[in-house]
Amino acid sequence: MKQKTTQQGKPMKWVAVPLAMTLLLGASATLLPQTSGTAYAEDYSTQVKLKLDQVNIQVNGQITQLPGGFTEAGDTYVRLTSLSKLLGFNTSWDAKTRFITVYSTNKTLKLLDQNANYELNGHRFYGVDAPVVIKGATYMPLRFLLQQMG
Repeated sequence: MKQKTTQQGKPMKWVAVPLAMTLLLGASATLLPQTSGTAYAEDYSTQVKLKLDQVNIQVNGQITQLPGGFTEAGDTYVRLTSLSKLLGFNTSWDAKTRFITVYSTNKTLKLLDQNANYELNGHRFYGVDAPVVIKGATYMPLRFLLQQMG
């Protein structure tokens, strides 16, 4: 059997060994068990600038003004207690853990003060917009709250 050579007439053995090693190392990295199954997420604390104003909301065909505001990006925020009362939700505040909880008949939404980490019915997730606390009142993104609790 004749050995393959390069254009310069040198044997091609030197190509086979590095190629084989590369394939073995690449395969072993995918076949070895992972050392950790835990993923860590960043803390999604955020500062939102909110211009306070009255927000018109239509519920059951009736327009109501609620305390709220707008971000520079145009997102609408409403005072959580006002909207909760209007929609029949209950809210609570745990000063020790800094969690705000919104309850409906079949959903429980927990949020951390000024943080985009949320928990809905025991499942954690990260939202785009964080709640804002101004003078002891919590303001939530209107769309987010309605999507999660609706």
